[in-house]
Amino acid sequence: MRRLIRFLMRPAVSLWGTIAAMLLYALSIGPAVWLIFHVHLPDWTSVGVHYFFCPLSWALAKSEQLTNVVVVYMTFWVDITSHPATQNVQLPEAPPFFVEVSGTLIGAWLIWNFVRWVNQRKTLSTPQVAP
Repeated sequence: MRRLIRFLMRPAVSLWGTIAAMLLYALSIGPAVWLIFHVHLPDWTSVGVHYFFCPLSWALAKSEQLTNVVVVYMTFWVDITSHPATQNVQLPEAPPFFVEVSGTLIGAWLIWNFVRWVNQRKTLSTPQVAP
């Protein structure tokens, strides 16, 4: 167990784990859209999905190229021209500063892990002089 914890605490594992988690988060919109189009979901799940993908929807509103990429990715999962099984729900407004704060925290976490990873590589590459 200690070996596993030491392995997980390595900066490279933290850095690449964070990048993989962010990639999986972005790719999870495909199955979510499939569920919305094929399964009638209750209203509370629609609100949960809305809040879960709030940072991604903010990014889509800011970038036309990202919107085009996501639309192409979603067409692999569903036919966007069809009507979804889940009815439209009046969604609440996103909490103020939620998206900006979450993006800043993720960016700070990535930079911190990258600096740790670079520093670890520097200490491993410098030759150790025996006394």
